[in-house]
Amino acid sequence: MKDSVLIIGGGPAGLALAIVLSRTGLDVWVTELSNYTQLRIGEHLPPSGVQALNMLVPNNLLFNENHLNSSGVDAYWGHLAPNRMDYLFHPIGVGVNLSRPAFDRDLALGCREAGANIVLSTVLLSAEWKRTYWLATLKSLSGIIDLHPKLIVDATGRCARFARIQGANVKADDQQFAVINMRTNRNEFADGGRVLIEATENGWWYRAPLASDRSVTMYMTDADMLPRGGKATLHAWWINQLHKTNYVGANTTNCVSGRGLVVRCARSQRLSYASGNGWLAVGDAAIALDPLASRGISKGLEEAWHSADIVLRYLSGSANVLHEYADKVIQSYSEYKKLRHSYYLTETRWPIAKFWRRRQYQT
Repeated sequence: MKDSVLIIGGGPAGLALAIVLSRTGLDVWVTELSNYTQLRIGEHLPPSGVQALNMLVPNNLLFNENHLNSSGVDAYWGHLAPNRMDYLFHPIGVGVNLSRPAFDRDLALGCREAGANIVLSTVLLSAEWKRTYWLATLKSLSGIIDLHPKLIVDATGRCARFARIQGANVKADDQQFAVINMRTNRNEFADGGRVLIEATENGWWYRAPLASDRSVTMYMTDADMLPRGGKATLHAWWINQLHKTNYVGANTTNCVSGRGLVVRCARSQRLSYASGNGWLAVGDAAIALDPLASRGISKGLEEAWHSADIVLRYLSGSANVLHEYADKVIQSYSEYKKLRHSYYLTETRWPIAKFWRRRQYQT
């Protein structure tokens, strides 16, 4: 009987890991709460992520009308002149602005083709550790599923749902939130699919054109700077902040339309420990980065082989590999914090603004 692994969460990190593990002959199960029709945030895939995806899925999922190629990033950060990152000189030569959840849905199909079992609209009812395996019970639309995996992988994103049930805590280093608008309108900034980043006094903006004449615009600020009140208050505040920009607002029309505004957590965080008896966390469940890094999706794809190696070593009887993994997660997060701090130090135009002081003086 083949060893089995249960991955909770069918986002890029969980699906990428499932693809790699399935190709080794393991019995891999992936549970996903949604049916890939709900709104999903996160879209930019830099060339390194495109490269990782090409290695995972030979029939590249990006060559269709759902996604828009991106030639790079223009960042108005530190001064009024843009810092331009052009992807032309990367071996891949292009990034991609994804349409989510279409990308996740297609990646799930690639995962099934690799041999994984994917069950949608499914929740984990219970999981009991039996020293060498789990007694896990799932509830899907078709009924109850009982599994006996030797390892459970938490790929539930920032909420780290399974890891927190196992006693791990989320350790956050800021209280950043993203206020997001998805809408339909084409404008001149869509040329080249370039991402626009612009710093302002109380936060920073991100804008990316998408396929099918759509775009996403986000404003990053701290929780205590968000307005109190209903949707109308949030709308008026968001528009006011947009009018304070030099570039994002100038290239944004029909400011709030479609789904309206969505608020999501965008803080830097890690788990207090990313593994335990018979489980480990991957992707944003283990470490969630500031959106400034533009590496949420690509990180999940790129780390699939390393995570798979940890899983295979554990299943082969390596007693300490999960502890080593947890230590490596903490080390990686410490290195990321130093890099993030250096990025925020380069923006000096608002030395007494609370948003920037919090990031420039943290240790």
